[in-house]
This record gives sequence, structure tokens and C-alpha cells, in this order.
Amino acid sequence: MSMASIKNIDSPAKLYKQAKDAYLSNIDEYFKNIIKESETNIDKNKEICDNYYKKLAEGGNQEKTLSKLNRKKSWLNVLKIICFITIILIPVGILINSNIKNKINKQIEEQSTAINKTMEEANNYKQEAIKQTNLLNTMYDWNIASSMFTKTLPLVELDSQFDIKRFFQMHDKYGYKEHTGDDISTVFVQSGTIQGNPFVLEKNYVCEIAPYLYTGTLIIHWVTTSTDSEGHIRTHHHTQTLIAHVSKPKPFHYLDTWLVYGNDAAPKLRFSRAPSNTKGMDEKAIARLSKRTEKALTKKTEKDINFTQMANSKFEGLFKAFDRNNEVEFRLLFTPLAQSNMIDLITMNEPYGDDFFFYKKEQLNYIKTAHSQTFDYSSNPTAFVDFDIAKSKEKISNYASQYFDSLYFDLAPLLSIPLYQNNKSREYIYKDNAGSRVTAFEVESLVNNYDKNLFKPKDCYTDVILKSRFVKRDGDADLVNIEAYGFKSVPHTDIVPTLGGDGHMHPVPVMWYEYIPVKKSTPMIVKHIGGSRYEFINKENKNVFTNKNINNVYYQKGLVSALLNK
Repeated sequence: MSMASIKNIDSPAKLYKQAKDAYLSNIDEYFKNIIKESETNIDKNKEICDNYYKKLAEGGNQEKTLSKLNRKKSWLNVLKIICFITIILIPVGILINSNIKNKINKQIEEQSTAINKTMEEANNYKQEAIKQTNLLNTMYDWNIASSMFTKTLPLVELDSQFDIKRFFQMHDKYGYKEHTGDDISTVFVQSGTIQGNPFVLEKNYVCEIAPYLYTGTLIIHWVTTSTDSEGHIRTHHHTQTLIAHVSKPKPFHYLDTWLVYGNDAAPKLRFSRAPSNTKGMDEKAIARLSKRTEKALTKKTEKDINFTQMANSKFEGLFKAFDRNNEVEFRLLFTPLAQSNMIDLITMNEPYGDDFFFYKKEQLNYIKTAHSQTFDYSSNPTAFVDFDIAKSKEKISNYASQYFDSLYFDLAPLLSIPLYQNNKSREYIYKDNAGSRVTAFEVESLVNNYDKNLFKPKDCYTDVILKSRFVKRDGDADLVNIEAYGFKSVPHTDIVPTLGGDGHMHPVPVMWYEYIPVKKSTPMIVKHIGGSRYEFINKENKNVFTNKNINNVYYQKGLVSALLNK
């Protein structure tokens, strides 16, 4: 059976449902193919798993029965004690201890034996299912979701990895740059093209130093006196909690996802737009928004001679790219069809609504969506592994559904502009003048899957940013240093004079932490071996390095890495 394919994307918003149905159909077809290739018997697996779940349920019921017997035994112990305390009931206590309790003990022993037998039978079924699916589980790969995306929408070609050639195409033609600072590390990267025009989807882990408000408290007491109407002196005791604050710099870490796209169309144009917050609005509310925008734009036109309002006030009101610098190129990009597509996209309520930022800086376009900030694009195949084939299929289908939605609507603002699709990228001729064979983006994506404790500097209190620094080539591999940047914390206490209700100033202690940068470098070797995860696992490709002084070997997307022993 051939894969479903959609060649033209004239209107991303209108095509969404059809494209997603085709994608999920292709995912289903992919799963059938690897089942066939692995020669796994689905019916047999279902039978084994059904028996396993039945035994688990049986064991659960037996556990409940055992729990009731233990509670009954506990109550009998209490009753026996009461009988022995109440002298007249001592014979009853002896009867409980000798007959009834012995009977319950025997029932408990029999029930425990039955539970052990049931769970052993359940485990045997599970082990049989694990053995049956061992081969299948090695066939799940990093590119399941991405390869099916390209098969469904061949206009969008997703690369197996962000290689040196693609990086230099983005760098040399469009001005895209590496993140060299020690405050940002790539945890995932996916490159590709739209009609030959390159893009990079990158999820970065960022460290930002920002003010943090520390709080301190001090409880004070004081006494006042007053005289009542009869001349008696009364004493009053007062208590107050004084609160003081100190603002100090502190490192904060967060994930930040962007899609960066290069295209020669409208090469001088710059603009920015933010979400319009139209989700849930009806047509009347959108019309009112357009009317308000039209009035604001009329004033802007009067003040700014370089700004010209477009005839389509609805598009202006929803897209809001008011800081554009080139009216001619803006209109070249946003033709009536592009405006219509963008309106349809912005006014979609599902699955996300208008949640995208769009920045164009000459030949580079930046798309940032709210939904991508929390989605994991890595497609880690270990997430699909299961001894129950039905559950594996469910995991893959659920993930693929989310993957399609997230990536499709990251690309949708770009796909809504026909000129971007019609403007074919000029051929890029790559000259191998790079030092490294693997991009720093992919190396950092690899290393962020390791246990970070392997790289943490001594006395590091915070999380770390892991940076790849190229050292040299080692044959067909790269030697790199993984530099971990973090902070150690040193406690301090500031005394903040604070006015109390007693009219006096009091020294309120506020404890805060000074964060001092610390760094550690760990040598690593990285090599591109290609192939699949299945080949790596089953063909013993783990010993791909001539240097045997290695540990913590890790494979991902055709790349294998290892830490070097110093």
C-alpha cells in the first residue's frame, strides 16, 4: 500500500485536517510495515498480554482478600486482649487464640502462596511477551515522526540530522550563526527545507541572570499602656512580624524553541508581530478589533510618512506588523492570497489558536509558537518501547498526532505565504573548509541526553549549560570538549533597617545567595556512522572508535558519541 501524499499546500489552515488524516494514515502504515519486517505475531502477542493482564487482575483480587484476612486477624488480637482483661471472658480469649486465629493464619498462608503463584504466572507471560517483541522494539527509530511528515508533505523535507553542509548553507547565504555564548545550549535541533529553502527548528536551554527578591522576617514585641474611663491603667502587649526584601542577581534556566527560515524573497524587509489574542472571538468581535486597528493605523499614517495602511483592515488588525520598514516588499510578500491565508490561520481556534510570533530580519524569518515551548520534538524511540504491541502502537500514534500538530503550525505562517514556496533557493555549493564534521548543534543535542552529573563542576549548586567546543578531527571523528557552565552559591546575610509599629527601626536579617560562575571541561569524541538504531543495536556498531579509552557510549540519529577518559 502506497503512502498518502499531499504535494501542494495552498492554504495551511484549510488543508490541516486533510493533511493530518493523511499523516496518521502513513504512521499506521509504517507500523504495519515494521510489524511485517520483524515477523512479529500480533494475535499471539495480544493473547499473551491478555493472559498477563488477567493474572494481574487475579493477583489484585487475591491481595484484597489477603488484606481482609489480615484486618480480621488484627481485630481478633484486639478482641483476645479484651477477653483476657475481662476475667470472665478468658475462656473465649483462649478459644480465639487456639482455634479461630489458627484457622485465619492458615487462610493467610494459603492466600500468600496463591498470590505468589499468580504473580509468577503473570511474570512468565510478561517475559514471554518481552522476548517476542525484542526485535520489534529495536526497530523504533528517531526519525519515525519526521520521515512520515516528509512522506505526507513532500514540500517539506526534514533532514536526518543538521549537518555541516546545511549549517553553512544557512550561514553563508542567510547569515545564520552558531550560539557561541556560555548561556545557551542546544537540546534538540531539526533542519530541513521548504522547496529547497532551508530552516532550522532549535530547542535551546538558556541561562538568564535576573533580579531575584529575597525575603527576611523579624518578630518584634512591645508593650503600651492606657487609662480606662475609671482611671485604671491597662497594659497592652503587641506583636508584629517585620518583613524586609533584598534584590540580588540569580541564574534562571528555561527552554526556548525557535524555527529559523532562510529565503531570498523580500530581502530588505524587517517586521515583527505577536499573537493577537483572538482565540474564542466571534466575527463581530474580530470586526470591532479591525475597526479599532483601522483608527490607530490612520493616526500612524498621519505621523509616519513611510507607513502606508493596507486596504485589508482585517489583516492589518490581526497580523499587526506595524513596525515594517519596507512597504513595497511587505506588499510583495503579503499578496491578497497570503493575507487571506494568514487571516484563516490566525482565526483558527484549534488546535492552538493564534499563538505565534513572527519576526523577519531581511533574509531570515523567525517563528516562535507557545505550543512548541513545551513539546518534545526529539521522538526518542525508547518512549515507544513496550512488550504489548497494542500499547506501543498507541504510544506512537499519540505522539505522532501531537508531533504533526506542533510542527505543522510552526511551519504554517511560512507556508501561508505563496511567494516563499514559489521562490526556489539557488543551488548552494558547499566547500569542505570546516574544521568539524558534526555541527555543535547536534553535539550539544547529543550531550544533553547524558546524565548532567557527569559534567557538573565541583561545588556547582545550579543546573548547567553544556557547550560543545571543537578541538580537532580524529580521522573521521571529531574530538570536542564539553564545557559545563554553572554556579556555586555562597550565602550572605544583609541587615535591613525596618520601621516597626513601635516607632523604632529594627535590624531585619535577609539571607541571600551570591552565585559565582564555575566551569568544568570534559573530553568527548563524536562520529557520524549513519544507519539506523536497529543496526546500531543489533550489529554491534558500538565499537566504532579506534580509541578504546572511552566510556558512556551513546547513539542518536546516526551519530555516536563517547566520553574520553582523561
